[in-house]
Amino acid sequence: RGASRPFARWIVETVTPQPEAAVARIPEHSLEEIAAKDIVVVLDGVQDPGNVGTILRLCLGFNASLLMIESADPSSPKVVRSSAGAFFKSVWIEVKRDEAMKAIENLKRPVYRLEKTAGALAFAAQALKELPKQLVLIAGSEGQGIKLDIAGQSLMVPHEETLESLNVANTLAIVLAGLFVR
Repeated sequence: RGASRPFARWIVETVTPQPEAAVARIPEHSLEEIAAKDIVVVLDGVQDPGNVGTILRLCLGFNASLLMIESADPSSPKVVRSSAGAFFKSVWIEVKRDEAMKAIENLKRPVYRLEKTAGALAFAAQALKELPKQLVLIAGSEGQGIKLDIAGQSLMVPHEETLESLNVANTLAIVLAGLFVR
């Protein structure tokens, strides 16, 4: 507390930490637990810890599971903090890039790639009615997009053309909320 900041040197990395800190076990989940959810979100190279933490919250809030490929370390303090506890409650795993294709194919469900490309399905009321209950949503980093070479229907959230792209977490929030309430 106060000026001494007892956690600052050893445990907590924030400039102004809370007065309490804890050590916790990192949750472990299986591919079976991932597959038990109707919606599986795949993060392909999302490196921003704030985005990854927010996406963990979204997955918890909208009953989706999360498969991460070469994304920010989910156990890093910034991800855990931005997840607001969802790190401990969401169903998530990390998968190596060379194992990702097989893991996604084993889910045996349609794949939707969140990307703004020619021929992309616009995420709107009509599209919601057409999307299956069980699906895979792949989202890439804002800088490089989706690197996974896996076929799927491109899906985009329409927005003002003057904006190049939406933030990955914002896009997933819109799509997951729409899928949740349909």
